[in-house]
Amino acid sequence: MKRIFAGLTAALFITGFPLHANADLVGEWLFENGVNDTSGNEIRTQAYGGVSEIVRDGEKAQYFNGTTGYLALDKKLEGSLDGLGLSVWFNTSYMNPNGANYTNWAFLDFDRSEYFNLSIDNVGQIWFGMTTRNNSTTLDIFSDETFNDGKWHQLVLSYGKTNGLKVHVDRDLIIDDVYRGSIGRPGVVRYGFIGDGSEANSFNGNRNQRYFEGGLDNVVLLDNELTDTNVYNFFSNGYSAVSDVSMPETSLGLLSLGLLVGFRRKKIAILA
Repeated sequence: MKRIFAGLTAALFITGFPLHANADLVGEWLFENGVNDTSGNEIRTQAYGGVSEIVRDGEKAQYFNGTTGYLALDKKLEGSLDGLGLSVWFNTSYMNPNGANYTNWAFLDFDRSEYFNLSIDNVGQIWFGMTTRNNSTTLDIFSDETFNDGKWHQLVLSYGKTNGLKVHVDRDLIIDDVYRGSIGRPGVVRYGFIGDGSEANSFNGNRNQRYFEGGLDNVVLLDNELTDTNVYNFFSNGYSAVSDVSMPETSLGLLSLGLLVGFRRKKIAILA
């Protein structure tokens, strides 16, 4: 099922499990029609540098070359976010243990020191960074597990007042943290990017120029948290094993199916 969110919404309402009452679809990049946003919100999206189309289990995806490729999103954040939901398929084999943790940045970024970013770090740990509104503190939260194994993985993230921060990869809960307040530094505007980090107060403005190396697909952004049942159904309606396919200079294996079980430890760094 390619249109994960639409299929999920229908399934959840039919079975009596609606999405969070305040969660709306903000952006959806399925890559079946180039890099266009397919959410209906008409977010102008432009590819720059080394971004190319690849195939993931019969579906179109995008490969980012790690040196020049990124997508600029004509979507800005301003004010505060009480919560958010994110989902993405990703694949990378990038490894740089002697480099900075931001050298493979990012799945989706609206500037972690002003709003948030979702990424994978230099050794393959999932990384969610955010700045809280109440005291403008930047928090970086990492998984213990690594996922830079050259295989496709599905990630679903939910952050909000009810359930705090929960990040699942391949149905396993890899990050579990408390709610730390609304997201967003007061008085700041930031535009988004896929495949690079944002410092932009206008469309395709200043970037970190760090660049993600690997494949991305089905990038979905919502404006509030998901329930645990929503997360489970997100995987159930949009999750399947992927046979071996090829990416530039990358060999992919089979995805191992997991279960929605277990709490995993987390690492948290707090920056003033």
